[in-house]
Amino acid sequence: MKTTFLFLLISCVISVNAQKAKLKEKFVKIDMPELPIAEFPENSIHVSGIRVIQTVSDSIRMGYAHKGMNFSIATLIFKKPLTEILQKQVNRMYKHEYKKDGATIFWMIKDLRFGAKLGATDYTAIQISPAIGSIDCSYTRFNADAYISSDGNLFKKVCSIDTVFLVLNMSSGHGPDLENALRVLLKRTLLTGKNLLDQPVDGLTVEQITFKAVQKTIAPILVDSNYREGAYASYEEFLANNPSVKKYETVVGKKKKVKLVNAAENGRKDTLNVWGICKNGEVYKYHEESLIPIERKGTGFVVSGYVENTIRRNNNNFNTGLAAGLTGLSAGLAAGVFMNSGVFITLVFISGKPLLVDSIPYIDDPKMQPLATCIDMKTGEFSF
Repeated sequence: MKTTFLFLLISCVISVNAQKAKLKEKFVKIDMPELPIAEFPENSIHVSGIRVIQTVSDSIRMGYAHKGMNFSIATLIFKKPLTEILQKQVNRMYKHEYKKDGATIFWMIKDLRFGAKLGATDYTAIQISPAIGSIDCSYTRFNADAYISSDGNLFKKVCSIDTVFLVLNMSSGHGPDLENALRVLLKRTLLTGKNLLDQPVDGLTVEQITFKAVQKTIAPILVDSNYREGAYASYEEFLANNPSVKKYETVVGKKKKVKLVNAAENGRKDTLNVWGICKNGEVYKYHEESLIPIERKGTGFVVSGYVENTIRRNNNNFNTGLAAGLTGLSAGLAAGVFMNSGVFITLVFISGKPLLVDSIPYIDDPKMQPLATCIDMKTGEFSF
């Protein structure tokens, strides 16, 4: 009982402080190793060079990091443009292996994002410091296509990688994480590239490959100035900014859990299974019977708790005031811990537990799952 009261008290104080203070965006630069010498696998084909192009949706903000003892959130960035970083790093790693008579490799990096989780096993609003002897986790979301060419003009597709790399006991930042992803991509490219060179497969120029990669359909939710009111029956409705459920009610149950029911004229109160809602012009993802405030950031959506106060659109981090039926929901969803400036916004909690990315099938242990910071715009699930 005392613990519950203390949690509620902290939530109230944090909420007041968040309204008074303004939090400016902080940055952490990702350092790359200066001498990342790597080797080609034995008996691999000769390679004359590797060219890299990226079509990452957000090539500036690469993720979020915990900064300092106060656990404030900082945005991960590179010191130079992403394409330059990628090409420079690949050259540093493999230039010494290039042969003039070799094939040319071309990589299209389509998604790249980093995340980290301190080894704390008790992520709560009261205790947030890492536990002694616990494990740190570092995450790299990596999506890339590999091509190969015998003449450096027409390229044949070799393979694709679309995965999340998990590294334990990470201690030197995300530079080595990027190197690890590039090493895996190289091995897969060389593994199947040799046989593909001799196959009668039509090739494409780099310009054709790039043009095809950037021809992405821009969803209305990313360009419309106003969001339509209602509940999204599916993620596709969210992308289309076209919620089909116009009449619904919110019912708050035990432990502040939220259920959405239809408001049919016949009086039936059937429970709705929805992706999210738009209420009073703001968007919320419905997750584990809680409403998580999200907002547009660049070409995607970020959990509002990770957006700096100075430009945050949705400050309803405690879900108060959504509707009359949601009164008192603040204890069900809380975000943040104390910081030196009296501002919060670091982690998002649901009923005292951190909001995690649980959609990665091979990372099913909650202690190792990433902290959710944004929406995966391909699937509609939480990502980092």
